[in-house]
Amino acid sequence: MAKKKSMLPDVGTIGIEELVPKIRSENIETVKKNVSDLSEANFALNDFNNKLMLQLAERDKEISHLKNLLINSSGIPLITSGGLVAATPELLLIEQQLKLLHADSLVRALTLDEIKRFDLLMKNKNLIQEMPTEISGQKKSPAKSKEELAQIASKRTTEEKS
Repeated sequence: MAKKKSMLPDVGTIGIEELVPKIRSENIETVKKNVSDLSEANFALNDFNNKLMLQLAERDKEISHLKNLLINSSGIPLITSGGLVAATPELLLIEQQLKLLHADSLVRALTLDEIKRFDLLMKNKNLIQEMPTEISGQKKSPAKSKEELAQIASKRTTEEKS
């Protein structure tokens, strides 16, 4: 039978004093190679981690942008000059009806009934949002007392008789 060759050097040919430095130098070279490999892997992982962090930031930005678009298109919270107003079902219905009327107006002229409905919808929307319903150029006259109203009525009746 063939004798197996041992991986360890024959102690008889190499002295222990020579064997220890040889093993240490081989271990040092192996450790240096492993450190070099691990260092390269660490740099690669850091680069990959940085790329992932940038992608995550971009996705977060995109998510917040899409949330804003969803909120603005569905009308859930409405922004008015007075701040945020929670959308009520009535307000959502009004918005939907106004969009339908607008789409009809692009195709054809609105009928008198549709114009009246549009006017009422806008007034209701403004009331819900607590916006003024008067035209900004017109000033609202102060409330008149009963005596002033009676004088105005008597003037008109005298003017009509003459």
